[in-house]
Amino acid sequence: MNLDQTLTDELRTVATELRTPPPPPAAELVRLAERQRTRARLRAAGIAVVAAAAVVTALALGGQLGKPDAAPSPAPRPTDLPTALPTGDPPAIPFIENDRLHVAGRVQPGSWVAVQTREGSSVAYLDDANDLTQTIALFDDGDPLGRFTDVSTQVVVLSPHGARAAWVERDGSRWFLVVYDFQTHREQGRLAVDARTMGHVGVENEGWESLGSVDDTGTVRWGGVLQGHVWTPDGEPQDTAPDADAGTPSGRFPVDEGVVSLSPDGAWGAWTVDRTGDRPQGTTDTPDQYDVEVAAQRPGQPGTRIRLPLPRDSNASGIDWETTGTFLVTVFDDPTGVSWHYVRCSVVTRDCELAPTSEAP
Repeated sequence: MNLDQTLTDELRTVATELRTPPPPPAAELVRLAERQRTRARLRAAGIAVVAAAAVVTALALGGQLGKPDAAPSPAPRPTDLPTALPTGDPPAIPFIENDRLHVAGRVQPGSWVAVQTREGSSVAYLDDANDLTQTIALFDDGDPLGRFTDVSTQVVVLSPHGARAAWVERDGSRWFLVVYDFQTHREQGRLAVDARTMGHVGVENEGWESLGSVDDTGTVRWGGVLQGHVWTPDGEPQDTAPDADAGTPSGRFPVDEGVVSLSPDGAWGAWTVDRTGDRPQGTTDTPDQYDVEVAAQRPGQPGTRIRLPLPRDSNASGIDWETTGTFLVTVFDDPTGVSWHYVRCSVVTRDCELAPTSEAP
């Protein structure tokens, strides 16, 4: 018997019996791609979202990218990490579970990808985005204020105490910068903006500009690498120098810590740090594990920095403050991002607990 020929015949038989499943319809592929882009964009902005599988996998494989100007890495993580967390109260702010938006104990109709909250004012993102626009919904202390269509896929910015929101909106062929007043439940003002620079119509280029911040009076800051701007409704827009860090707590926190979320009173900043790629991983005996830290610090006071312990292999991402002293962290349960739960951390007690939902582990 010819052994090589026998193996060849067997492999040919197996190959002929395999049937490749048909690819998904083109429309479904487009929808999945749009959904992944939306979730990746919102996650990059620091909003707690259900991340697409590609985004989560990239985090697992790549870890934090090195930065030439980054501060030295902190000391290794403690070895006495908890194996489990105690269970506390359910989330006190709107949250998403399996694409369902929960607000004040009620499930909102539709499929959702993200929600952000500042002191009772919430912005939620429906899963309907395309390359240019999306639909958002606003809530005030759990009460729905309405849905707004044709909003730019830029992230909506909320003021520090949730008194105002600002976004870019398309009206036909025109684009506007909109400021919304959560106190009066009405639009405070709108300003015509360029479709290419602020509507992001066309190929991305250095002329694109993005929203930076809005304060509690409605003053908006935005810009790009070439130019900055500031505008208050009922006034005229003013040009400023470019400010790449508009709306961020730059200079008051470690430069290598990514997106920092400020507490409602501004007394604390909190963030997650993915250090998965910083240490040896992937032996034949030990599977890869996420190495994500949760930290908090008072602005400009590095001596107040604290680390909040999570169980080993917690893939944490995104900070949403519930009160001036507690915040929620989204923790993914698997590399695909299909399953996740919430953890509540406190800068007062300096520990964390599970914030259970109806399907939390």
